[in-house]
Amino acid sequence: MPRLDIALIIIVLAWNSKLMTTKQTSLTMLDGIRKQDADQWNRFVQLFGPIVYEWCRRNGISEHDSADIVQEVFQVVAEKILEFRREQPGDSFHGWLYGITRFKCLDYFRARGKQVVATGGTTAMRQIQDTPDSEFQDFPTAEIDSMRMCLYRRALELIKTEFESKTWQAFWKIAIEEAHTSDVSDELGMTPGAIHNAKYKVLRRLRSEFEGLVPFPDDENIV
Repeated sequence: MPRLDIALIIIVLAWNSKLMTTKQTSLTMLDGIRKQDADQWNRFVQLFGPIVYEWCRRNGISEHDSADIVQEVFQVVAEKILEFRREQPGDSFHGWLYGITRFKCLDYFRARGKQVVATGGTTAMRQIQDTPDSEFQDFPTAEIDSMRMCLYRRALELIKTEFESKTWQAFWKIAIEEAHTSDVSDELGMTPGAIHNAKYKVLRRLRSEFEGLVPFPDDENIV
């Protein structure tokens, strides 16, 4: 089993012993982890674990050590989540999470007496949470878009089983594959109205859980 998968399992098992399961299905994921809901915590780790791991790897940290840092980052999140606030334009959860990750990476390099690879050095690290969209400051635009799409697709995978197969297929073909409505209608035997309703249902569900965590475009088109 890959090191990252083991790390995520450890995170889930460790914190499930401290969390409770609620029956409040209307909770967003952000509300859920703030209320110490075990199910939402599990889904949160599945959503962001690989993203945090990738951030660590981009800082030049080995696979083994990156998996360890992922555990440390989620421990901080569990302890500090009630302190997260969006008080200024540009504040975002993924920016806050990235700030925690970068500080943990900095601690890693300090402990080993290595040169910090982040642009701007230690000063930049200290300022990272005060900079709008700072989580993407080191990446080219194409890679920013790629990371955002990765978040969207991971979020979609978490809700996929909640929909009938045809509803999901209609959504995927229209929203992700950008197929023409007429083609999807012929292939799935659905009316144009039913197809667009399928897209609406999935996007509404996506927002109902991941609002505040995933940076949705204003037009609700996730591609």
